[in-house]
Amino acid sequence: MKTQLLVLAVLTSPLLRAEPLTEADRQQVLERLDSFKEDAGKKASTRLGDAAGALKKAMGSDKAAAELFLKCKEQVDFLDLKRSSNDFRDWRRGNKQWVDADEFGTAARHQVRWLMLCLKASSQPAQARKLAPEALECLEGIFREPEKLARFTSFLATPMHDTVFAKAYGIQGDRLKDWPASPITKDDREIKIAETFEEAIFPYYRAAKDYAGLRQAWDRRIHFEEVIAGFWTGDDQGHDKHLEEMAEKGNLPQRSEFLRETKPDLEWRKEMDLFTAGDQKKAVVALVEHLEENVTHSKVREWEAELRAVLSPDGASVE
Repeated sequence: MKTQLLVLAVLTSPLLRAEPLTEADRQQVLERLDSFKEDAGKKASTRLGDAAGALKKAMGSDKAAAELFLKCKEQVDFLDLKRSSNDFRDWRRGNKQWVDADEFGTAARHQVRWLMLCLKASSQPAQARKLAPEALECLEGIFREPEKLARFTSFLATPMHDTVFAKAYGIQGDRLKDWPASPITKDDREIKIAETFEEAIFPYYRAAKDYAGLRQAWDRRIHFEEVIAGFWTGDDQGHDKHLEEMAEKGNLPQRSEFLRETKPDLEWRKEMDLFTAGDQKKAVVALVEHLEENVTHSKVREWEAELRAVLSPDGASVE
């Protein structure tokens, strides 16, 4: 207590008169700051420990994830803001069709799972790349039943630190550089997964020279992109009933465009990536075959020029 009073006196003395700090004053302030840092660290560890326990439990089932979401929602948007329990019940009634849907529990569980993965990456930044298989597994879960999550794409695209789970448990630290804050991103109604693969998945396989793993990861990305094109309109409200009916069958109009234009381009980029990563002989055979099989594609001349460039003496080291 005496130390606190002395520190307070030191910090407030300039209000009374100009006076330089003595060495003893400096040491006392530094000791107090060290104590503050230690206390803050203990509180943060306790909070994160509580969060980890609750989040792990929520990952166990859709029901548990939905229940935790509602608990966190009430805490963050109602209790913390001094809003009444009646306000929360009114909100829940107004969103009953959304939060009581079985699919919502599924979406909440996937959001929790990605949050846990982000926490793991943030706790060991140097080892984050090794989480690529887990990141890919998270995406596999999301895209396994795309029709169930069609109304929750905006929810899944919510950045980790903006989720009610993170807010309720005070998980508001800086985002880990080069790690996606959400499993998918969404710009208006355009849903993307490129960032997730480029930041969380591909780098691990490239660095490890795991060409089979890199090829498989690319194949999964292409498959997921096709799922997005076929099943997800990006309209979580489902305003266009005709499109929704087509989406339920995975047959949205943009899927045809994807198969005709986008998929061949992604397949080309896959083989170019493998060529650049070091799997040159296998990749170059696939690239030449790709050209021959897609002679009418709008990018065929661009592809040919790109391949010629990397095969030139200055473009690549060909063994």
